[in-house]
Amino acid sequence: MATPDSSEIDYALMTLLENDAALHLLMPDGVYDEEGAKQNAVRWVSVTLYEHEDVNTFQQGGYENALYLVEAVSRSGILTNMKGAAKRIHDLLQDGTLSAPGFTFMGMYRERRTRTVERDPVDKSIRWFRRGGYYRVQMALAPTPADDPGLLTTGAFAGRPSEAITANGAPITTDVAGVLTTGAFAGQSSKPITANDELITTEVLV
Repeated sequence: MATPDSSEIDYALMTLLENDAALHLLMPDGVYDEEGAKQNAVRWVSVTLYEHEDVNTFQQGGYENALYLVEAVSRSGILTNMKGAAKRIHDLLQDGTLSAPGFTFMGMYRERRTRTVERDPVDKSIRWFRRGGYYRVQMALAPTPADDPGLLTTGAFAGRPSEAITANGAPITTDVAGVLTTGAFAGQSSKPITANDELITTEVLV
């Protein structure tokens, strides 16, 4: 099974910020990772992957658990609405959504906010104002399409290998949607079970 590129999540987050017209008015020099800001940028948004964890589950896939530091950055001597920029970042990210190839969105929220002032490492007369927060982003690995006819792709048992499920002693290798009446999954509530358009009400073994 091909693994999706985790950097697609970084790109999706930066694209969300970059494409927002209201944020662009406040931070017109763009959205960059910490080391990527253009040389003459004086008002911009910094996005840093602060920490990351791959969370494996017993189900198919797992999910990506990442913490990003997202801040509006402005140089001293430039009239900037830092409060407004930080609020716009929060409005976009707090309980917002992301779309990244190969992933299914789970959640996004702020864990803590930030507000700092830094001295420029070259010109000591310059200060850099930073305001934003640490935002948690969680994305699940999207289900793999059923190129293998033995993989169930829809219904109550999506993601389960079909060779583990039988009806009347025959493996089910088509899409399954429904509810089981007997067997290991008896009592699970969903929709009627069909395979090849035929109702299945017999025992299902795993």
